[in-house]
Amino acid sequence: MTTFKDFNIKAPESNFTGEKIKIDKVLNTAIEVLDFKIEKGNFSDQRLVLQIEYKNEKRVIFSSSRCLIDMINQVPAGQKFTTTIIKDDSDRYQFS
Repeated sequence: MTTFKDFNIKAPESNFTGEKIKIDKVLNTAIEVLDFKIEKGNFSDQRLVLQIEYKNEKRVIFSSSRCLIDMINQVPAGQKFTTTIIKDDSDRYQFS
């Protein structure tokens, strides 16, 4: 009988590591964004995936915030940066 190992299929590489963290847990706190990508969302057209460092640990944030996606699209690819995610008066998430 053939085993899965015989297919020589490799797991896709993921450059995002660490436990998922809710965006509200890092709200109004300085974080370092190490990497990001925009992909098809489960519940929306697009979602933002952030690889961050928070309290000296790598974590991953998922967000479908249109404002965050529009803002991060203006950041050069591969650029690390420090930011704080805030909620404005309209309850939209923003980088500051």
